Amino acid sequence: MKNLFIRNSRNGRKLPPVYAPFTKTDLLLSAIVLFLIIALWGVTFWLHQIAPDIIPTHFNIHMEADGWGSKDTLYNIAILGSAIEILLLVSTRFSSRYFNFFVKVNEQNIRTQHYLAVRMMQSIAIIMGLIMLMIPFTMVPGAITIPSAIVWALFIILFSCLFITLFVFIWLSYKYK
Repeated sequence: MKNLFIRNSRNGRKLPPVYAPFTKTDLLLSAIVLFLIIALWGVTFWLHQIAPDIIPTHFNIHMEADGWGSKDTLYNIAILGSAIEILLLVSTRFSSRYFNFFVKVNEQNIRTQHYLAVRMMQSIAIIMGLIMLMIPFTMVPGAITIPSAIVWALFIILFSCLFITLFVFIWLSYKYK
């Protein structure tokens, strides 16, 4: 029979699995992620129609194209972005026994730690969705008329948000251990 309890590796005690109740906040964050997936596919179809047959597929640090490929490459970005988003969205519904927590979990803190882990994954899903939504715009010349310095700054801001999110949730995890 399958063991339904989490084994705490530090002291060998078993903890019950925790499932986060689906709240209105969860519904809102999931809707944002689903909107970002739909927007990614909409942008991909639109850009595929207006893109030339050969588009830049790789950029150097100065946002200058140094690799070229078919415009069908846009679909690869949409597939990858959708897979990441769906994986992050679905993983928030798993039991806490599949999570790796930053701190030692026990009966008193497992619900709080599970809640923090779910919120962290939802936040990361939204940030990754925004990053994946920006990538196709950089690949189609003339799709946007924003200077490359601003695009580069937006990427840096979004990646910074990703790391800040991780830092904040790790800090919260230790605060509420």
